[in-house]
Amino acid sequence: MQLIFVIPPVSRQAQELRDFTAADMAYLKDAVDAYSLMTYDFSNSYNPGPTAPLSWMRTCIQSVISLIGGNDNPIADNVLKLGPVSNQARHQGSLGRKMDNNMSKILVGINFYGNDFVLPQGGGPILGHEYLSLLSSYKPKLSWDGFNDEHYFDYTVAQELHRVFYPSLKSLSLRLEEAKSCGAGVSIWEIGQGLEYFFDLL
Repeated sequence: MQLIFVIPPVSRQAQELRDFTAADMAYLKDAVDAYSLMTYDFSNSYNPGPTAPLSWMRTCIQSVISLIGGNDNPIADNVLKLGPVSNQARHQGSLGRKMDNNMSKILVGINFYGNDFVLPQGGGPILGHEYLSLLSSYKPKLSWDGFNDEHYFDYTVAQELHRVFYPSLKSLSLRLEEAKSCGAGVSIWEIGQGLEYFFDLL
């Protein structure tokens, strides 16, 4: 049996972890096998939008790096400001090696589900088969949100405008690269909720 502790994500307002501290991590480090860092559920039916904006995901990762003593090292700076970290930055000095070891217990949460929101408020999560059904029924045009790095499409039913955010190979690739670049693993929420070809990236 393995014990994995879930770390809540950074809130929109705080932009830092408030419910989980460095003291908590130090207390639990010998008792848990890994930490699963939530980097999804950024939006909800009351505030529709992307599920896991890439910039917000970087902020969540940066917050964990800060907890394990990495605030002043090249990994922390690059994850937050520049995106994926180079191998040279990851291995610079003893602190970089310490960071690699500590980050190996961090699993970055990747969502395999999406959201079908009614604008301006309403809707909720959808799974892979529901996403495929919407594509088949409405033949929508997929758009790329370059600010949040997610695909979405719009459709209208019963005079209500819907906006659907759902993972794609491109959005998943970017997020997997973020996790890999800082030496972390990934945790999928949930395996059965995605599309079969998502596994081609794992």
